[in-house]
Amino acid sequence: MSPGRRPPARPSPLERDLARVEGSYAEVLSSASPPAEPVHQLHRELRALRARARAFRSLLPPARRKAFAAELRRLGRMARRTGELRDRTVIRELLDRPEARRRIPRVTRELAHHLLDQEDAVGLAFLRTYLGSEPRRGSVRRLVDLTRVSTGKVPRWKEALAEELGRKERELDRRFRRAGRRPSVRRLHRLRRALRNLSVLEASAGGTPDPSRRGLSRRRERLQRRLGRLHDLEIFREWVARLPSPGGEDLSLLWRKEERRRLAQIRLALASAPRRR
Repeated sequence: MSPGRRPPARPSPLERDLARVEGSYAEVLSSASPPAEPVHQLHRELRALRARARAFRSLLPPARRKAFAAELRRLGRMARRTGELRDRTVIRELLDRPEARRRIPRVTRELAHHLLDQEDAVGLAFLRTYLGSEPRRGSVRRLVDLTRVSTGKVPRWKEALAEELGRKERELDRRFRRAGRRPSVRRLHRLRRALRNLSVLEASAGGTPDPSRRGLSRRRERLQRRLGRLHDLEIFREWVARLPSPGGEDLSLLWRKEERRRLAQIRLALASAPRRR
């Protein structure tokens, strides 16, 4: 390096994550009909990126924070759009399970698969148009630019991450209390989201947690999986309610008992309150 020249700024801690998102983004846009898995991968990466990127807010100068918030909102909308395809994949998988085959008439299941195929075709075409348009296509790259920090501020990243972890811990406590008092679809969904976001941030923090924290993380993961299965069942039941039945009955009612059973399990899990210890 020539004398007097400043060394190049160190990359932002998020740039590796952003590169991963860009790779999945390119894979989805490169095919007229991308397979479900790359879309699902992009969905997971967009959610995780958004959760991690929030920790950067305190590092940015005020002039950048408004644009940064706008890009985070855009990423959230992109994640929701990609999540719609994931939901249809869940419906298809549950529709092919033995209990659905026993309970739903064959002609209705065939119609359901036909409708899912149509929704997938339309949904993928819309998703590619949505993701490929500006300003969405440049959103990830703009986030890279907004989160670049100088070498002197890089150590501050750990402090910013610790602050964000503290906020998410407090938010999780609130979600536990509200869901525990009166579980509902909305409250349990928010609790699941809080668990997921905290897990992403803890993974970003790195290091080896002490044994008590590892146990806490495992309990949270089990609860998150239970909440995820309940969420999938709710999506399936709501979709099945749209299907015509030869006997005229509401097919979604067949899954009410299963939904109540899973909700009872979640209530027991909430009672043990796997929060901080």
